Amino acid sequence: MSKKRRRELGTVDVQLVEIYEDLANESEDIRLRAAHALLLKVCDHTSTIDHVEVVRRLIRGLCSSRKAARIGFSVALTEYLSQLETLKKSNAPGDLSVSELVSLWIEQTHISGNVSGQEERDHQFGRLFGAEAFLKSGILFDRGSSFEGGSRLLDTIFESAKKKPWLREECGWIMVNALAGLSKTEKYVSFVQIIVDKFYEHGLAKTPEGLALWIQVQSTGLDVVFPLGVWHDQNPLHGKEKANVSKVLKEASAASDHGAHNPGLVKKGDWSSKVHFAWNIVLARLLDESQENNDKALELISFKDFWTEAVDQTLFAESSSSERKYWGFSLFQQIMRNAQAQHLDIIFSPNFMRCLINQLNSSERFLHRIAEKTSQAVLDRAKKQPFAALPALKGFLSASYGRLNFEPATKSKMVEKLIALADNASLQSLLPYLEEMVIHPGTEVEKTAAVKRRTTADLLVNIIRSRHLTEYTENAPDLSNLIQEVFNSLIRFAYLSHSHASSEAKPSPAISQSTLDDFRNRITSCLTHVLFKSASPSELVYNAVKSIPRQQKHHTSMQLLVEFDPDVSAIVQEAWMTLRKIYKISVIEPGQRPTLQALIMVYSLTIFQVHNGDPDAVELLGELKTCNDTLMNNTGRNKNEGCSVLVEILLNFVSKPSLLFRRSAQLVFDACVEDFTRDDLISMSKVLEAKENSAGQNELFEQDDEEEDENSHIATGAMSDASDLQEFEDDGPESEAGQAGEASNTDSNADEDEKSDSADSELATFNAKLAQALRTRPGSADLEANSEDEDSDEDMDDEQMEALDEHIATMFKERKQHKNKKTQKKNAREIIVNFKCRVLELFEIFIKRRHSSLAAFDLVLPLLIVIRTTTSSLVSGKAYHVIREYSRLCKGKDLPQIGHTQGPIFDLLERVHEEELKMSSNAHAAACSQASLLLAKTLVAQDQNNVLRIYQVYTSTLRSMGVDPRCKIKVSFITDWLNWWTSVKDNSTKLAKAAEQMTSISK
Repeated sequence: MSKKRRRELGTVDVQLVEIYEDLANESEDIRLRAAHALLLKVCDHTSTIDHVEVVRRLIRGLCSSRKAARIGFSVALTEYLSQLETLKKSNAPGDLSVSELVSLWIEQTHISGNVSGQEERDHQFGRLFGAEAFLKSGILFDRGSSFEGGSRLLDTIFESAKKKPWLREECGWIMVNALAGLSKTEKYVSFVQIIVDKFYEHGLAKTPEGLALWIQVQSTGLDVVFPLGVWHDQNPLHGKEKANVSKVLKEASAASDHGAHNPGLVKKGDWSSKVHFAWNIVLARLLDESQENNDKALELISFKDFWTEAVDQTLFAESSSSERKYWGFSLFQQIMRNAQAQHLDIIFSPNFMRCLINQLNSSERFLHRIAEKTSQAVLDRAKKQPFAALPALKGFLSASYGRLNFEPATKSKMVEKLIALADNASLQSLLPYLEEMVIHPGTEVEKTAAVKRRTTADLLVNIIRSRHLTEYTENAPDLSNLIQEVFNSLIRFAYLSHSHASSEAKPSPAISQSTLDDFRNRITSCLTHVLFKSASPSELVYNAVKSIPRQQKHHTSMQLLVEFDPDVSAIVQEAWMTLRKIYKISVIEPGQRPTLQALIMVYSLTIFQVHNGDPDAVELLGELKTCNDTLMNNTGRNKNEGCSVLVEILLNFVSKPSLLFRRSAQLVFDACVEDFTRDDLISMSKVLEAKENSAGQNELFEQDDEEEDENSHIATGAMSDASDLQEFEDDGPESEAGQAGEASNTDSNADEDEKSDSADSELATFNAKLAQALRTRPGSADLEANSEDEDSDEDMDDEQMEALDEHIATMFKERKQHKNKKTQKKNAREIIVNFKCRVLELFEIFIKRRHSSLAAFDLVLPLLIVIRTTTSSLVSGKAYHVIREYSRLCKGKDLPQIGHTQGPIFDLLERVHEEELKMSSNAHAAACSQASLLLAKTLVAQDQNNVLRIYQVYTSTLRSMGVDPRCKIKVSFITDWLNWWTSVKDNSTKLAKAAEQMTSISK
């Protein structure tokens, strides 16, 4: 029995063992240091290391899956082979030729016998890494004149590619990668020729790897002879080869067409989520702009044809698998990130859009996540380069597969996001495309066309809303041009008739009345946004309304949809002349700019209303002429008359159920607030006195019952617009925090109980009448009735039945009329409540701007009265908010200077206390307390001796409460006064003496 030979410790190079161990380390720095140490050791002339053993050990390390062994040993082997000429000069034993090195590589990576699949894969990958090391080192054609070793290496690699399809892509990649990394010497060209011939001999020419290699070699410009009969004109990207290229890239059966040269080629059976590198090489060649002027480039497949054939109709075909669609999405992302803008229009193709919509439609779809990443890639490109949003928008808005299918199905708001990211120039280029969608919506069905046109109008509104209108100045012409063009497009379809337009510009089907209303409503939305967001709203509104005559002049075949009578036409023309004149004056005289801008805005909006067919707008133009004439004179009396007319116009604006007119009235009121007088405020406060019912509506709007029926629809707009009002925030004392809510709950509960009782009573009365007409009893009475009563019923003849039918029809008609009257009453209340809220908003503007003026005192009593008398918690809350804001602003130097007019202020204080004695809610009591303290502060600031009389007023109020049980006041009313008085008397000697006098008076 033989014994195993014991390893002699003296023959082991410990340092070399440590180097081999470090080559497998997961740290890149350690691996590189180990490779460097190995080269230093083998290059040492005094070293006796056997080179053959080193190469064998490095190749064996490539077959190891331990840690990062393949990477580390691959680097070491590559550097070792590249330094082989230097090592040959040393006296180290074991010098090998290239052919012998290749034989050693084949021997060490060969595996035979019954081995596991993992071990076989390790040796195959080791063989692949070793081949890459030989190619990168350049040893195959730098030493000697024979390519025998290189030829054997290529044969080995190509055999592995044929038999192991999962390794084929990597084999092709190292070949293509080697071509780019080697120096272009004469031997290099010869070796490239061998690679091309070997690809053909092994039947790999019409595979993705062969296609990539062919294109890569062609791009180098080397004098290489390509095999005949593979591609047309030896060019795989020739225009006639697009179908074959498509088949090759999707790894279909095209490879079998070369059957005589590819025996034993195994088709690839598995799938990888990573796109084959051949796609990148083909796309780079097709997208290379430097090749466009080349004569041969004229014969190439165009990028559009390639995308349509190889991607849209192949990877995104309806019958295509999910795996191929995944590749398609990956290719789209790659092109979206890197391609030039002119190529982006092409990739938003029909089949791609259909797949994207389907996959985004549900999170349960197989490709939902990759579809989301694809959408995000579009947004990312638009963020980096806003001009890239234009082709994306055109793709998503295509009439055949775009927005109408994309937005509702995906709920992604992709189009709105792209509009927000796009630059002004891109959006301006998009407008003709949107106009074409309105003219030719792609359907002749009127309802479908109306939906598409409404969608397009919404997009135009989104363009306005997405812009930063604060930048709208003369220094931003691109923004101003964009805004103007959007209004031009909206106005063209809202106010001009296309019946006489050319066939290309004539909408098909014709624009319906509902579509006209949609475009006019969208204009209103744009104007509303302009008023809220723009720093110069009057100029934007003026430019918008000026588009009406400009578009009519530009499009001579189109006429205005609204036909004016001669008298109305003359009024409108005069209004246009006045508006242009005011605008010119506002440019020349900046001192009058606020008032003139207000007039410009009112004139512009009124002209819009005239073209919308509003019958009251023409009359309003006459009032505006009077207002303009008086305001321009700048004399006291005439100016006051002009302000009075302007107040009436603004009240007309705020009475309309439109956020646009509400905002415009606020802006105009704010611009002219310094010119309004006490009479103007009193005129406005009369609105607060109106009853919140049909009688109050008739009083304010001077309409009869018939007119009330016709205008009852206004309440719908009032309701929707009232919801936009912001609820006031109460930051007062804790005792006041729940006052508005308490009033609201009380009113709400009372209304619900009243409505419930009324409904039950009406239903019972109607059932009784119906039972009487039908000669029946209610259900409960039938159950209690005796069976003898059933025999007393008599049958009715035909005449009686007809009379009964008429009687029942009359009953139901009366019930319907009764319900209509209830609806009218409800609508009337909502109109008045909305009207009061808007007037209170104007009062709030006045308080913020002119709280130090004596005219503001005229608002105190109407505000307190409306808080007490209103049935709406919304009105009560807004009025209380105005009082609270008034009290907050009037402090220190901002207190009104009353001069010698102290008598009326004391009268007002006494009337405020009389209001307090009529206490109805917490909000009313708190408002009275704040108003009383405000008047007291004002009087004391004028003369501190007034504190005695103020004390007498409070004392009289307390006495009234004690004498008359109907007079009730909140305790907080007195405590607020005492707290204020305590805080101020210590700061003044005179007030301290007054306090002593009040004490003596009390005793």
